[in-house]
This record gives sequence, C-alpha cells and structure tokens, in this order.
Amino acid sequence: MMRTMGIDLGRVGAIVILSDESAGNAWPLWARQVDFHRLKPWGLQATIDKLLVDYGVQVVATERPITGRWDPRPGIPMAQRGQQELVKAACGRRDIPVRDYPPRELKKAVVGKGTATKVDMQNHIRALLRLDLGEHVADAAALALLVMNRERTRLKAQSQTRMRLRAGRKARL
Repeated sequence: MMRTMGIDLGRVGAIVILSDESAGNAWPLWARQVDFHRLKPWGLQATIDKLLVDYGVQVVATERPITGRWDPRPGIPMAQRGQQELVKAACGRRDIPVRDYPPRELKKAVVGKGTATKVDMQNHIRALLRLDLGEHVADAAALALLVMNRERTRLKAQSQTRMRLRAGRKARL
C-alpha cells in the first residue's frame, strides 16, 4: 500500500492524497482546493503536518515553479518557491521525501504530450479517477498519481536488483 500527496502550489492551489489500497488502483482519500494566499506560512505548514500524520503519507509531489524572463507574473514563481520550501520543511521533519516535477514532465506523463492544456489534464484525470475535479485539484491529483507510479517503479527495480544479487550469491555457493 502506498499513500502519496500531490500539492498544486500557487495563489489558489490544491492538495490531494491518493492511496493504492484497492488492487493497485489509485483512489483519492482527501482532495481540496486551498487558498494558499490566505494561509500564513505557519498555517500552510500546520495543514501539511496534520495531513501527513492523519493519512500516513509516504511521498509528496509538487510542481516545480516556472522561472524565466518570459514569465509575465514575476512575483508568482517567487511565492511558489517559498511555499515549496515550507512544504519541504514540513515533510523534512517527518523524513518524507518531496519530489518536484516540471509542468512539461507532468503533462507528458499524464496526457502523453508535454504541451497539453489544462482541459486535457482535467479530462485524463477525470477518466483515470472517475471523478469530476476542478482545475487545481486535477493538477494535484496528477502530481500524486505521477509520484505514485514513479515510486512503484523505483521499488520494483530495487526488489529485482535484490533478487538478482541473492541469486548470484546462491550460484557461487
């Protein structure tokens, strides 16, 4: 069983917690749109702390803030970076890894092309989870799904490596 949390950061964002308890299928345990700009820094950390404990989250995923000269909203990436650092601090206290993914990688993993629109993302998440989710909640769910699939793959590879090493030791004996 794996429980992952996806956090869509920004002025208004969302937090989604997924579990794969039912036969390997992801199922949302908690999903909410959150007005991050109304939360004080300690409020964001307290919210994350409570959710990590209450739901036994094992891995957290965030979207890497976009930075660059072309960004028409120069303050937004700075605010997102600050929020991301607060999330990392809350998770660091509990030794929970935080993975961050660029938007293009997230879109490619979910939709199949890195230039997908928000509507494409929502439609794919709606089909995968069989739930109608808003824009920010769909992004957070996509992050939670992406990190869940990546962690499953990583754990499977580790397990196969251990089995090969054991088989090699037995062959030498």
